[in-house]
Amino acid sequence: MKLFGEKNKIFKILAINVVCIVSLLLLFEFFSYCKYTSNAGSVANFVSGKTEINSIPSWSKLRAEKHIEKHEKRPILFLGCSYTYGYRLSDDETFPYLVEKATKRLCYNFGLSGYNISEALLLFDNNKDKNLQTPEYIIYTYMFDHIQRCGQWQNFDSYRKRNLIPNQGYNFAYKLWSVQYIQNTKFQRYLWELSFEENIDFFFKIVEAVKAECDKKFPDSKFIVLLYSDVNNDLSENFNLNEKENKERIDKSFDFLYSSEIRKRFENLGITAVSTEDLIGRKMDGKTDRIPDDMERPHPSYSAWSEVVPALIKHFSL
Repeated sequence: MKLFGEKNKIFKILAINVVCIVSLLLLFEFFSYCKYTSNAGSVANFVSGKTEINSIPSWSKLRAEKHIEKHEKRPILFLGCSYTYGYRLSDDETFPYLVEKATKRLCYNFGLSGYNISEALLLFDNNKDKNLQTPEYIIYTYMFDHIQRCGQWQNFDSYRKRNLIPNQGYNFAYKLWSVQYIQNTKFQRYLWELSFEENIDFFFKIVEAVKAECDKKFPDSKFIVLLYSDVNNDLSENFNLNEKENKERIDKSFDFLYSSEIRKRFENLGITAVSTEDLIGRKMDGKTDRIPDDMERPHPSYSAWSEVVPALIKHFSL
């Protein structure tokens, strides 16, 4: 009986330990889930006020249905960040809309605040391109900060499957949130340790991957990069960049934007690159080129796009 009682005691201790371990794992899963989703979430700041988490914009479909009823030419697909999206602009003041109005082409605006070209991989991997009419042109607007924007966690799987980042293991169909959190930490550490030049290389690996996807899905489309010579240049002091290293990084980003190297890097991938300065003969640094009272990180105004768009259309015979 005493032996039986000892066994019960051991069993109870084991059971309590198991419950404690499972509870700790569940807690870790919960907190890693919260951490993971906070990293994976991407808020789309749509003009309509609607926000979508971890999404590819559906605004382009609404715009297409709203503005174009008849179109004889093939569409244009726009990629980019808040510049393309039209931050603080009304729907009929944005870059894609102005092109749409002038060319009578269906224009898909897949710009999203805080992104660069990486969202295009999500577009393809999430099969969001299946209802797109085949574009004749794909236009990506590059601004100085895009090199630094490759670390979005929601792009992790898109990067991993294309071998753009080191293999981090655990590639089963279902992933524990805790494992994804650990992988996210490793992913961010990998990016933090890249030098500025290595960041440029990593950015162009992504561009190459996007170009390959576009060539596969839209084989006769023309890929254009618009280098926006930038409204932010003289205001880089206002970017909360008090650390010397950050200020140097920003300065290097602008130097790269204005260099011949960036054009060569795009052109080596079969992409035509043209700058706003080429198109209109000046940098976009005038007072009217900026949205009023948008001083923290100025964005292109309706006036700026109204000057760039006709020149772009003429240059490429859109």
